[in-house]
Amino acid sequence: MIDPDCGWQSNCLLAAGTIIVVALLLLGRLYWRWRLSRWAREQGLTLVGFRGAAAFEGPARFMRSENQSLFRVEVKDRNGADRSAWVMFGTPWGFTLGEPITEVQWDS
Repeated sequence: MIDPDCGWQSNCLLAAGTIIVVALLLLGRLYWRWRLSRWAREQGLTLVGFRGAAAFEGPARFMRSENQSLFRVEVKDRNGADRSAWVMFGTPWGFTLGEPITEVQWDS
């Protein structure tokens, strides 16, 4: 016998799963914005924007481990000049405690 409520329940489960995934993605984005903003402030900079790097971009392209997170950041310095850099968190062996940024490469 076919349960007529089964479709409704599976739709609710799918919607709940989608909401959870979207919430986790947003929380991850907020977390990295906080980390990068904090780093920028410590350097006397203002974070304008950032994005995660693809595997073929930036330092150690194709060589980064899953423990390393690389971002392309756009900042303003104290004089209001725009600057860009690659900022890497973590090491190939795991996330670092203390100072998490392991590399910063500024564009010339």
